[in-house]
Amino acid sequence: MVAAADSFGLDRFGYMGASWGASIGVHLAVRSRKRVEALVLLDAGHTDVASERTLAEWEQQVEADQGQFAFESWEAYFDWVRSRVRAWRPALDARYRTAMIERDGRIVARAEARSAAWALHGVAIEPPSSTHARLGELGLPILLLLAADAEGTDASEQFQALVPQAQLRVLEAGHDIVEDQPEQLADLVASWLSAPR
Repeated sequence: MVAAADSFGLDRFGYMGASWGASIGVHLAVRSRKRVEALVLLDAGHTDVASERTLAEWEQQVEADQGQFAFESWEAYFDWVRSRVRAWRPALDARYRTAMIERDGRIVARAEARSAAWALHGVAIEPPSSTHARLGELGLPILLLLAADAEGTDASEQFQALVPQAQLRVLEAGHDIVEDQPEQLADLVASWLSAPR
Protein backbone atom coordinates (compact mmCIF):
# COMPACT_ATOMS: atom_id res chain seq x y z
CA MET A 1 0.00 0.00 0.00
CA VAL A 2 2.76 2.42 0.87
CA ALA A 3 4.50 1.66 -2.44
CA ALA A 4 1.21 2.22 -4.28
CA ALA A 5 0.77 5.57 -2.52
CA ASP A 6 4.34 6.49 -3.44
CA SER A 7 3.69 5.65 -7.08
CA PHE A 8 0.80 8.16 -7.07
CA GLY A 9 2.84 10.79 -5.23
CA LEU A 10 0.68 10.57 -2.09
CA ASP A 11 2.47 11.38 1.13
CA ARG A 12 -0.58 10.65 3.31
CA PHE A 13 -3.70 8.68 2.53
CA GLY A 14 -6.84 7.17 3.99
CA TYR A 15 -7.26 3.41 3.89
CA MET A 16 -10.50 1.46 3.66
CA GLY A 17 -10.50 -2.32 3.86
CA ALA A 18 -13.19 -4.99 3.98
CA SER A 19 -12.82 -8.38 5.64
CA TRP A 20 -9.14 -9.43 5.30
CA GLY A 21 -8.44 -5.97 3.91
CA ALA A 22 -9.57 -4.46 7.22
CA SER A 23 -7.30 -6.84 9.11
CA ILE A 24 -4.43 -5.69 6.92
CA GLY A 25 -5.47 -2.08 7.48
CA VAL A 26 -4.97 -2.12 11.25
CA HIS A 27 -1.43 -3.45 10.80
CA LEU A 28 -0.72 -0.93 8.04
CA ALA A 29 -1.92 1.95 10.21
CA VAL A 30 0.33 0.95 13.13
CA ARG A 31 3.37 0.32 10.95
CA SER A 32 2.93 3.38 8.71
CA ARG A 33 1.31 5.88 11.07
CA LYS A 34 2.98 8.87 9.43
CA ARG A 35 1.38 7.87 6.11
CA VAL A 36 -2.13 6.69 7.10
CA GLU A 37 -4.32 9.61 8.13
CA ALA A 38 -7.67 7.80 8.48
CA LEU A 39 -8.82 4.21 8.63
CA VAL A 40 -12.19 2.75 7.59
CA LEU A 41 -12.77 -0.88 8.59
CA LEU A 42 -15.62 -2.84 7.04
CA ASP A 43 -16.82 -5.56 9.42
CA ALA A 44 -13.31 -6.72 10.32
CA GLY A 45 -10.04 -5.52 11.83
CA HIS A 46 -11.68 -5.66 15.24
CA THR A 47 -11.80 -9.46 15.44
CA ASP A 48 -9.27 -12.27 15.30
CA VAL A 49 -9.25 -15.65 13.61
CA ALA A 50 -8.90 -17.99 16.56
CA SER A 51 -7.04 -21.04 15.41
CA GLU A 52 -4.10 -23.17 16.30
CA ARG A 53 -4.00 -24.82 12.88
CA THR A 54 -0.72 -25.09 11.09
CA LEU A 55 -0.38 -23.71 7.58
CA ALA A 56 -0.59 -27.25 6.19
CA GLU A 57 -3.82 -27.84 8.15
CA TRP A 58 -5.26 -24.59 6.80
CA GLU A 59 -4.40 -25.68 3.26
CA GLN A 60 -6.11 -29.04 3.79
CA GLN A 61 -9.21 -27.37 5.22
CA VAL A 62 -9.52 -24.81 2.42
CA GLU A 63 -8.95 -27.49 -0.23
CA ALA A 64 -11.71 -29.60 1.33
CA ASP A 65 -14.04 -26.58 1.46
CA GLN A 66 -13.30 -25.69 -2.16
CA GLY A 67 -13.84 -29.31 -3.20
CA GLN A 68 -17.43 -29.01 -2.00
CA PHE A 69 -17.87 -25.62 -3.65
CA ALA A 70 -18.38 -26.72 -7.25
CA PHE A 71 -21.32 -26.32 -9.60
CA GLU A 72 -22.49 -28.16 -12.68
CA SER A 73 -23.11 -24.93 -14.63
CA TRP A 74 -22.90 -21.16 -14.46
CA GLU A 75 -26.67 -21.12 -14.06
CA ALA A 76 -26.48 -23.39 -11.01
CA TYR A 77 -23.72 -21.24 -9.53
CA PHE A 78 -25.68 -18.00 -10.01
CA ASP A 79 -28.85 -19.58 -8.61
CA TRP A 80 -26.83 -20.41 -5.49
CA VAL A 81 -25.31 -16.91 -5.32
CA ARG A 82 -28.64 -15.12 -5.77
CA SER A 83 -30.15 -17.18 -2.95
CA ARG A 84 -27.52 -15.77 -0.57
CA VAL A 85 -27.16 -12.15 -1.64
CA ARG A 86 -29.43 -9.74 0.20
CA ALA A 87 -30.13 -7.50 -2.81
CA TRP A 88 -29.06 -8.86 -6.16
CA ARG A 89 -28.32 -6.35 -8.89
CA PRO A 90 -26.83 -6.89 -12.35
CA ALA A 91 -23.59 -5.12 -11.39
CA LEU A 92 -22.75 -8.06 -9.11
CA ASP A 93 -22.72 -10.55 -11.99
CA ALA A 94 -19.19 -9.69 -13.14
CA ARG A 95 -17.89 -9.62 -9.57
CA TYR A 96 -19.11 -13.13 -8.82
CA ARG A 97 -18.13 -14.49 -12.22
CA THR A 98 -14.55 -13.29 -11.65
CA ALA A 99 -14.28 -15.42 -8.51
CA MET A 100 -14.98 -18.65 -10.39
CA ILE A 101 -13.65 -20.52 -13.41
CA GLU A 102 -14.82 -23.41 -15.55
CA ARG A 103 -12.51 -26.37 -15.06
CA ASP A 104 -13.14 -29.97 -16.16
CA GLY A 105 -16.77 -29.17 -16.96
CA ARG A 106 -17.54 -27.69 -13.54
CA ILE A 107 -17.64 -24.19 -12.13
CA VAL A 108 -15.07 -23.98 -9.32
CA ALA A 109 -13.25 -21.33 -7.30
CA ARG A 110 -10.59 -19.49 -9.27
CA ALA A 111 -8.31 -18.86 -6.29
CA GLU A 112 -5.91 -21.53 -5.21
CA ALA A 113 -6.61 -23.00 -1.81
CA ARG A 114 -3.06 -22.15 -0.82
CA SER A 115 -3.71 -18.39 -1.18
CA ALA A 116 -6.71 -18.45 1.14
CA ALA A 117 -4.86 -20.71 3.58
CA TRP A 118 -1.91 -18.31 3.75
CA ALA A 119 -4.27 -15.38 4.39
CA LEU A 120 -6.12 -17.19 7.17
CA HIS A 121 -2.86 -18.37 8.71
CA GLY A 122 -1.45 -14.85 8.56
CA VAL A 123 -4.44 -13.36 10.35
CA ALA A 124 -4.20 -16.11 12.96
CA ILE A 125 -0.49 -15.60 13.71
CA GLU A 126 -0.63 -11.77 13.54
CA PRO A 127 -4.08 -11.06 14.93
CA PRO A 128 -5.65 -7.66 14.39
CA SER A 129 -6.14 -7.34 18.15
CA SER A 130 -2.37 -7.11 18.56
CA THR A 131 -2.63 -3.59 17.06
CA HIS A 132 -5.60 -2.26 19.01
CA ALA A 133 -3.84 -0.78 22.03
CA ARG A 134 -1.36 1.00 19.75
CA LEU A 135 -4.17 2.31 17.54
CA GLY A 136 -5.76 3.74 20.68
CA GLU A 137 -2.49 5.44 21.66
CA LEU A 138 -2.02 6.91 18.18
CA GLY A 139 -5.42 8.57 18.17
CA LEU A 140 -5.84 7.83 14.47
CA PRO A 141 -9.36 8.59 13.21
CA ILE A 142 -11.08 5.23 12.66
CA LEU A 143 -14.53 4.33 11.42
CA LEU A 144 -15.61 0.73 12.03
CA LEU A 145 -18.70 -0.26 10.09
CA LEU A 146 -20.29 -3.43 11.41
CA ALA A 147 -22.78 -5.80 9.85
CA ALA A 148 -26.04 -5.91 11.78
CA ASP A 149 -25.30 -9.36 13.20
CA ALA A 150 -21.94 -8.17 14.61
CA GLU A 151 -23.41 -5.38 16.72
CA GLY A 152 -22.69 -5.60 20.43
CA THR A 153 -20.30 -8.53 20.22
CA ASP A 154 -17.48 -8.91 22.70
CA ALA A 155 -14.99 -8.15 19.90
CA SER A 156 -16.59 -4.82 18.98
CA GLU A 157 -16.87 -3.82 22.65
CA GLN A 158 -13.23 -4.74 23.33
CA PHE A 159 -12.15 -2.82 20.23
CA GLN A 160 -14.07 0.27 21.38
CA ALA A 161 -12.48 0.06 24.84
CA LEU A 162 -8.94 -0.11 23.41
CA VAL A 163 -9.54 2.33 20.55
CA PRO A 164 -11.80 4.96 22.13
CA GLN A 165 -11.50 7.41 19.23
CA ALA A 166 -13.01 4.86 16.84
CA GLN A 167 -16.55 5.52 15.72
CA LEU A 168 -18.69 2.41 15.32
CA ARG A 169 -21.72 2.30 13.05
CA VAL A 170 -24.00 -0.62 12.29
CA LEU A 171 -25.45 -1.20 8.83
CA GLU A 172 -28.32 -3.48 7.87
CA ALA A 173 -25.98 -5.69 5.90
CA GLY A 174 -24.18 -8.98 6.00
CA HIS A 175 -20.41 -9.28 6.20
CA ASP A 176 -20.04 -7.98 2.64
CA ILE A 177 -21.16 -4.42 3.34
CA VAL A 178 -19.95 -3.18 -0.05
CA GLU A 179 -22.25 -5.62 -1.77
CA ASP A 180 -25.25 -5.24 0.53
CA GLN A 181 -25.33 -1.47 1.12
CA PRO A 182 -23.15 0.30 -1.49
CA GLU A 183 -24.99 3.63 -1.47
CA GLN A 184 -25.33 3.83 2.32
CA LEU A 185 -21.67 2.86 2.67
CA ALA A 186 -20.53 5.57 0.26
CA ASP A 187 -22.65 8.20 2.03
CA LEU A 188 -21.44 7.22 5.50
CA VAL A 189 -17.77 7.16 4.55
CA ALA A 190 -17.96 10.45 2.63
CA SER A 191 -19.74 12.14 5.54
CA TRP A 192 -17.25 10.77 8.07
CA LEU A 193 -14.20 11.76 6.01
CA SER A 194 -15.50 15.29 5.47
CA ALA A 195 -16.42 15.89 9.14
CA PRO A 196 -14.11 18.21 11.07
CA ARG A 197 -11.76 16.49 13.50
